Amino acid sequence: MKTEKIIKAQSREYLRQGNWSTLVGCLAVLIILFLLVYCTFEALIYVFNLVNLYTMEIKKSGQFLAGIFLLVTLLLFTLISPAINGYIKLCYNVAKTKNCNSIDLFYFFKNPFLYFKVLWLNILRYLIISLGVFLFNLPAAIMYKLSESISGSNSVLFQIAGFSLEILGIIFCFCLYVKIVFSNFILAEDDSKKVFWYIKESFNLSKGHNIDIIKLLLSFIFWILACFFIFPIFYVIPYLGVSLGNSAKWLIQLKKGASDLKC
Repeated sequence: MKTEKIIKAQSREYLRQGNWSTLVGCLAVLIILFLLVYCTFEALIYVFNLVNLYTMEIKKSGQFLAGIFLLVTLLLFTLISPAINGYIKLCYNVAKTKNCNSIDLFYFFKNPFLYFKVLWLNILRYLIISLGVFLFNLPAAIMYKLSESISGSNSVLFQIAGFSLEILGIIFCFCLYVKIVFSNFILAEDDSKKVFWYIKESFNLSKGHNIDIIKLLLSFIFWILACFFIFPIFYVIPYLGVSLGNSAKWLIQLKKGASDLKC
């Protein structure tokens, strides 16, 4: 049996042991939490009459204030993001101990030092992916701009070059994600290390296993597309989370075993 199939089969078994309901319930709480922040932003836009109700666009006179509200909303999203890490910890606990406690959804809020460390880890992960986007999207935008200033076959070539750079950017960001995907699961295993250690350790953990990780992620592609219909989210997210946690568990144990052998 292929590695990703074994990982997924084990994960389904762990979830059936009374963990589905806990993870679905915690996911619902997480979604509601983020929706409340977003709805607050929407409410402020309408309360302060910043949107044109006919075109549903922000009025020119209200763009500055709407921008401030948007920045505050993004800040709030960032400040509550450790709850996502808490959910990942729940998934890892299911993979590791076949059990989880819903209170761990807010595990990383229990003390200021841990909270800000996790917050910085989330920001760092975002910056790493954003750097990948910037490296390819900026030259792609330049290519598209150049295609507008010239005509004929050269314009088409610039457009093709821009599109190709965008595709390369998506592939590069996906590869970056594969390298840092385990950082939150390593955090769930040991939250006593420094922030950069989790990124570095995720790179080390995925070394030599990139193809298996990619296969596991791609095996969920149709499930992820099904999330367009909203309700499959409550099946796919716990399933994917526990599967990644299960993969991280085995890789961590494999690395620990290799370390013990060296000793």
